[in-house]
Amino acid sequence: MRFFFVKVLLIFAACASPVVGNAQTLNQQISRGVTFIAPQIDYQGMAAIQNAQTQANQAAMQRRLIEEQTRALQLENNQREAAARNSQGSGVVQEMPPYMQQWLKSAQPRMHLFADFEQVVFSPNVAISDDMIKLMAASPFAADIAYYLGSHKMEAAAIKSMAMLDAARSISDIEKRLMEAATQAK
Repeated sequence: MRFFFVKVLLIFAACASPVVGNAQTLNQQISRGVTFIAPQIDYQGMAAIQNAQTQANQAAMQRRLIEEQTRALQLENNQREAAARNSQGSGVVQEMPPYMQQWLKSAQPRMHLFADFEQVVFSPNVAISDDMIKLMAASPFAADIAYYLGSHKMEAAAIKSMAMLDAARSISDIEKRLMEAATQAK
């Protein structure tokens, strides 16, 4: 009988202890000296993930580099093609507009009076419009007017922004002053 009771007590103790163990708080388990197993860190897996990320970043950088190099080559090729077209086009004489031919014809007899005529008149920062050239084309002082406008860039820019009638008056005034100066010099 005693053996029977010991058996029952052992069974009862075995059944009761997990229930009691589950009911205990975490602090009670720590105070009893229960040790918890720290999860194992998978360093190999983390290294594989970092390796994959590094490879992906390198591939993206290489792709961007190739795209930039492709764009640079395309730009260089476009510039070469444009230069080739310009060099081929320079051999072909382009037709000058009639008003420009008229201005050149009117200006040619007096261009030699100005040593730096081409640098002053044909400078890229001189504001002489096509309308201004048309207005100067009829004058025998076309070269003088163009040189004056090239020398007085602010006045040329102001005339360029004027309405056609006002620009004609301004160019006519310049022509009159230049004619008077030419007659006084004789």
